[in-house]
Amino acid sequence: MKKIFFPIFALLLLCWACKEEIDAYEGESGIYFSSQNIMLDTIFVPWGLQESEVTEQVYTLNVCLFGQVKPYDRKFSVRVSTDANDSLAAEEGVDFRALDEEYVMPANQAEASIKITLLRRPDLDKKARRFTVHLQENEELKFLYSREMSLDSTEWVGDVKVRRLDLQRTIYMDERFQVPNWWPICGNSYFGTYSSKKMILICDVMNISRTDFVAPFSVDNRITDGYLKFVGRYMHRWLQENPQTEEDGTPMEMGSASKI
Repeated sequence: MKKIFFPIFALLLLCWACKEEIDAYEGESGIYFSSQNIMLDTIFVPWGLQESEVTEQVYTLNVCLFGQVKPYDRKFSVRVSTDANDSLAAEEGVDFRALDEEYVMPANQAEASIKITLLRRPDLDKKARRFTVHLQENEELKFLYSREMSLDSTEWVGDVKVRRLDLQRTIYMDERFQVPNWWPICGNSYFGTYSSKKMILICDVMNISRTDFVAPFSVDNRITDGYLKFVGRYMHRWLQENPQTEEDGTPMEMGSASKI
């Protein structure tokens, strides 16, 4: 009998604990930008991976709820800012379309989204552009949570000057073309010195998907070592008839293995 006393006592204790109600958070509710996959508060949008004919794309910012969901919609607003002294300041209507004035945290939901239409200005390859989207608090949805950092601060919290990272998002756009995954294997030998301008030209001339071009070698992807060798030789001949220059003004050339 003594052998089964402790297991029965433990089971009764567990059942009693399960009946106890867990205190739920009943304070105010707040909003903040999702911090998933972002270190600070800047989002980099490389237009270089979009085909040349693509001139706009939609980017989604996710807004999270801090607190309890409610059985009704709750409105919040945002504002867009650019620094007049910033040489990279974006322009509404040129670099992005105007945002809606109000958004909604849906009933019984803990996340909302802000869709931003980004525009690709023709001279983005010469100068990057950026702008910042700020959340606006109100009586229903306040600023109750955010990661903070002291570097490049904008406000005081207690005795420390900090920047509250998740109450705004800076969108930084340029024409960067990321270095392909296969570049360390054969990039220099087939295509010479790397440059975004060269990679973009290759994709445009050869009608290659830019996202495919930067992906690793795969049986599902036509980008193989043999195909890259063909591309390099084709582009070498093409450049003989259609000379191009790099960003620094020097002649664009393919790698030594493509000139054989």
